[in-house]
Amino acid sequence: LRAILATNRAHLRKFGHAMVLRWKPTEPQLKPWQIQNCGSKSKDQCDRENERENFNWEKHLQMMEYLESPEQFSHVLMLDADAALVRQDHDTLQLMADALEKKGKDVFMADEDWLVYGKGRINGGLVFAKNTEWSRNLFRDTVEAHSRGNKGYQNWRIGVLDQQCSSNEQVCLNDLWHGNPKEFFRPHAMVESGKKWNRGACVMRQCGDGGGASDPKMKKLGMGDPNLEIMHFMGASKGAALEALCG
Repeated sequence: LRAILATNRAHLRKFGHAMVLRWKPTEPQLKPWQIQNCGSKSKDQCDRENERENFNWEKHLQMMEYLESPEQFSHVLMLDADAALVRQDHDTLQLMADALEKKGKDVFMADEDWLVYGKGRINGGLVFAKNTEWSRNLFRDTVEAHSRGNKGYQNWRIGVLDQQCSSNEQVCLNDLWHGNPKEFFRPHAMVESGKKWNRGACVMRQCGDGGGASDPKMKKLGMGDPNLEIMHFMGASKGAALEALCG
């Protein structure tokens, strides 16, 4: 993880971007609906059962807070701590900002097309947003929807009606992209190829999920693939980060 963070720090310093490492979740983590669902279980047990999903939801709370910051950031990137900005020859964040501008969108995400069955499925480990009223409202809405859980959220600021986000934040994004809310979500959002923008590092060895790697050339090219911008050392592939990034 240190190798990944050092790689990202070097990239962001080189191109003049601010970097924040958010390591501590906001308290209280448990929402009223989660406590209710836990029934007679102890608070510690309830915390443990909901910890992973609540940690993931911290991503959207972070997006909301930095988009609304008095610093008035033009763009905000949420990137999982095990994902690395691997290109030091150009500014990856600027390329994402340019893509949003070119297509007239507010939020940039990537799918899992590096897997055989991953095309079109958003991975929540990368979310890049232009600071607009719509993007601020989106993350206000997703955070609110999670807070309400299985009771549902009736009137979203972005126009969505009666949508739950009672699972993790990645499921919520995919429901917005593929489900009934897509008429309100897709005009403002874009989903690009994860092979380029958020590639799972398992492709350099073996991917056990999703039908395996979608293109054997990714293993052959490794970190030297000129089309690669971000390598995501998720899950069991974390151990490959040190060698891949530091040689």
